Amino acid sequence: MCAFVTLWWSLVQLPPAREVFRSLWWSLVSLPSERHLFRFFDKLEHGTAYFVTSLLLLLVAVWRPGRGDGPFARWGVWVPIVLIAIGGALEVLQSFIGRDMQLGDWIAEIIAVGLAWGTLVALRARSRRREHSPAPATA
Repeated sequence: MCAFVTLWWSLVQLPPAREVFRSLWWSLVSLPSERHLFRFFDKLEHGTAYFVTSLLLLLVAVWRPGRGDGPFARWGVWVPIVLIAIGGALEVLQSFIGRDMQLGDWIAEIIAVGLAWGTLVALRARSRRREHSPAPATA
């Protein structure tokens, strides 16, 4: 049973790790396409990447639905702050590696991290309501 739990926990952590790697790759290695479907498509890409990465990290580290607090629950408020700081640092770093630094990209990342935090808070509230609601009567 212990080996199964260890394997399961390792698999649960793969999506956040993959998204962190993907965000770093897109930020530092991959060159963005100059063609976009619409004007602010780049901002949507930044927002989507940071929303998914942030939400997955929060769900693995801070609070796990149906299982309670994660291993880093005490640091819950710091996770979004660190992600926002990393986003800003990556934007600055891009200016040193031949990419353009854009304040709009960082703003999109900040909004996405905030939406991920809000989603986590809403999921926790919904879970607490379910835990405290009376069980349905059986006939």
